[in-house]
Amino acid sequence: TELQQATAIIDAFSPAAVITTPVEKQRPADVFNIVTRPVTEYLARDPVFEASPCCNGDIAIYRRVGRNGG
Repeated sequence: TELQQATAIIDAFSPAAVITTPVEKQRPADVFNIVTRPVTEYLARDPVFEASPCCNGDIAIYRRVGRNGG
């Protein structure tokens, strides 16, 4: 699925953080935006990442747990 492909890419690159739009500010998935919302929901549940507050809730940053500066 698209979600599996997207999370596999995140795992392969092993970023220190993933920056996205908060799930509550995203539109439902559609033909043009298939994975953004599901990936954000995945990051929120994944114990490898923790949410970091930013920018009055306009940006969601999920930092990889146990990493200091990447």
